[in-house]
Amino acid sequence: LSVLTVSDSLVSSVETTADEREKSFTEMMEIALEIS
Repeated sequence: LSVLTVSDSLVSSVETTADEREKSFTEMMEIALEIS
């Protein structure tokens, strides 16, 4: 199982804040672990 994430866009220069990364990536990891 591999979970890959991208937090910043090279195309639009949009960056994810540390708080956004902490909350959204935690949810994503929990979902991935439930699926596996």
